[in-house]
Amino acid sequence: MHNFIILTRSFLAEIRIFNLLMIFSAQWIIGYSMQFEAFNQSYYSSIFIIIFGTILITAAGYLQNNLLDLKLDMECKKKERFFLLHFAKSSIKIIFLLYIIGISLIAFYSFSITNYSVLLISILSVLLLNLYNLYLKKIVFIGNIAVALLCIFSIIIIYKIFPIHEGKINFFQNPVLLFVGFYSYLREFVKDFEDQKCDAQFGYKTFPILISEKNSFIYFASLSFLFVTYLIFDEFKLEIIGFLAVYHIILLYFFYNKDYSKVSVLLKILFLIGIVFIWNAL
Repeated sequence: MHNFIILTRSFLAEIRIFNLLMIFSAQWIIGYSMQFEAFNQSYYSSIFIIIFGTILITAAGYLQNNLLDLKLDMECKKKERFFLLHFAKSSIKIIFLLYIIGISLIAFYSFSITNYSVLLISILSVLLLNLYNLYLKKIVFIGNIAVALLCIFSIIIIYKIFPIHEGKINFFQNPVLLFVGFYSYLREFVKDFEDQKCDAQFGYKTFPILISEKNSFIYFASLSFLFVTYLIFDEFKLEIIGFLAVYHIILLYFFYNKDYSKVSVLLKILFLIGIVFIWNAL
């Protein structure tokens, strides 16, 4: 029983259950708002099929990433990987099965209503996820962009369920896509600094390895300034702009003091705040 609890906890950590719950919450809230506007209760089942498929694909991606980084995590980061070690011989089969089930669920939905764009986005996501895990995560800037795109895809796929909302799939005109894309990129950027010592040992080419920490701070501050400035010119609500401006000042303070773990936690909290805000705005 004790081993079962350890393996369960390890599995939940491997698939990053907190991240999966945030994806589930964001997709469901956005999907619920669209279904409510469409006054069509039948969309409930469609939303949950797509969300469940997306969650399985994402979980497979996390497991695959951890499997490929097993040596790095155990030798350098001192992370315990009980689940992957216990199921070392069958872990690839588990990952493949999660991918197949996730894609199959979305394919079932796509073919049942002849909405092939949803399936296409899922296939592109799986391909990009594998490219990221195998190659792109080691490349400066490109790896971070890949993660941001994957997060954006997870939202676009919900819009694709509802044809009347396809006009909202514009990155710079849709605040949800803008928020998800920008802060996903920023989160990955900061994560590179948390992992820089280990990444350097294993040949990764990330921002903190290729450029100085001073230049990285300037880059981080520039991104923050440009994002808040864009919100001002795009006439977002003043209370939102004010909140994010103050929040970015706090982020910059901790980043300047090289407390990258706190910056990472604050960005996760910001995602939760964003989800709650979207819910209250419905």
